[in-house]
Amino acid sequence: MPVEVRLKEMRSRAGLSQNQLAKKIDMTLGTVQDIEYGKQKSITYSTLEKLCMALSCQVGDLLVLAREGNMDDKAKE
Repeated sequence: MPVEVRLKEMRSRAGLSQNQLAKKIDMTLGTVQDIEYGKQKSITYSTLEKLCMALSCQVGDLLVLAREGNMDDKAKE
C-alpha cells in the first residue's frame, strides 16, 4: 500500500496558503507543492518535524496508508 501525504488537508485546517507554509518552515514554495501533490519521493524526518510544528499536528495526521481508491489522481502519477 502506498503512503498518502495529507498536507493539503492539514494546511487548509491551519488556514495557511502553500506560500505561507513554505515561509513558515523555511522551504521553497516548489518543495511544499511537490510534497502536497505527491511528487516528492521521500520526506526527511526534519521536514516532517517542521511540518508538524507549523501545522500543530502529529506525523500520523500527515502520513497515512492509502487504499487504491483513496489516492488522489495526481499522487498516482
